[in-house]
Amino acid sequence: MKKLFVIFILLQATMILYAQYDDPYQYYPMDVGNYWYYSEGPDSYSSVKVYADSTDNAGNRFFWMSKKYPGDPPLYSIDTNYFFIIRPTSQINAEYLYKLDAEVGDNWWVWHGDSADTNIGTWCEVTSIYDGYYLGVETRFKVYAFNHRIKWSYGVYEDYWDHNEELAYGMGLDYRDNDAYYPSYLIGAIIDGKVIGNPVDVKETTAEELPDNFELYQNYPNPFNPSTTIKFQLPASGNVKISLYNVLGEKIADLINGYLNAGTHQVSVDFSKYRLSTGIYLYSINYNNQRIFKKMMYLK
Repeated sequence: MKKLFVIFILLQATMILYAQYDDPYQYYPMDVGNYWYYSEGPDSYSSVKVYADSTDNAGNRFFWMSKKYPGDPPLYSIDTNYFFIIRPTSQINAEYLYKLDAEVGDNWWVWHGDSADTNIGTWCEVTSIYDGYYLGVETRFKVYAFNHRIKWSYGVYEDYWDHNEELAYGMGLDYRDNDAYYPSYLIGAIIDGKVIGNPVDVKETTAEELPDNFELYQNYPNPFNPSTTIKFQLPASGNVKISLYNVLGEKIADLINGYLNAGTHQVSVDFSKYRLSTGIYLYSINYNNQRIFKKMMYLK
């Protein structure tokens, strides 16, 4: 009888342990007010916040990450199959990024690169699930590996790995490796009113405080040697490219090239890695079919 009682207690403990992680939605808790703050390299940070959401009749949830104007499409959604989708209302550009209830070995197409050949595109697979600690919180992690499949001219398909992303239960995205670039790390969050890590290094921007204008600021310090910081603000989320040029208009590097949320951002530039001489250089921002140039002075 004593042995049976011990077995019963062990079974109960096992059930409680697994119950801790039984809600797939908690691998990316997308509720209004939830906020994430990331480090993306030396002196480079970004933040993300859920400002609005809605649910359709089928139970699919949609999320806006900046000011919501009439007619604005949601940036993300989570459907009833637990797919976390980017640009869910787009017929062409929707991406099925994560499957929140996936187990190790499960895989799916993120997007197809050719409508005529559904074997070409990007696919994702869960490669590991493990328990551990992050930012002082004990939780469970899922690692998602993103891979591209191409087709050579002689008809052979080939897969190659691109990058990994990791979700932490109760937190969301905590890590993304960017191959040759700096990885992104979650350094703080506010999830359902609970503060995790240190999200206070940057002033949280509310919907009412979002900038009204698109602006590129003068770099600081200027002149500089060897590093300087470029600051800019976006009135709405969108694709942004910040590039560095010499005075002949020849591009030296793209400093940022991707999708950013509305708000104020900054990027640090270290001229020592480009082996440039003393002189005047140009930097530009391209956003929403608008482009601004400014000059900077490098003193070696």
